[in-house]
Amino acid sequence: MPKVETSSLDPGWVKTKMGGAGASDDIEAAVETYVFLAEGGQGTGKHWYHSKGRRCHPEAGDEGKQEKLLMELKGISGVGLP
Repeated sequence: MPKVETSSLDPGWVKTKMGGAGASDDIEAAVETYVFLAEGGQGTGKHWYHSKGRRCHPEAGDEGKQEKLLMELKGISGVGLP
């Protein structure tokens, strides 16, 4: 299987229909982070918030748990990875 790395992004609590009017984060910082990553950012395989890398939960790197998740998702969707 080819090695694929992805990035995840937390836009923060921003003023949207989902976030509501009381949200306190800066939506422009969220947009800048999306653009930062789309333009190549600083690598992949990280979690991002306001254009800065953040640590993920340690279990996110556990390949055994990743495989278990993929099997669960295949059981739900009927679709597996090639």
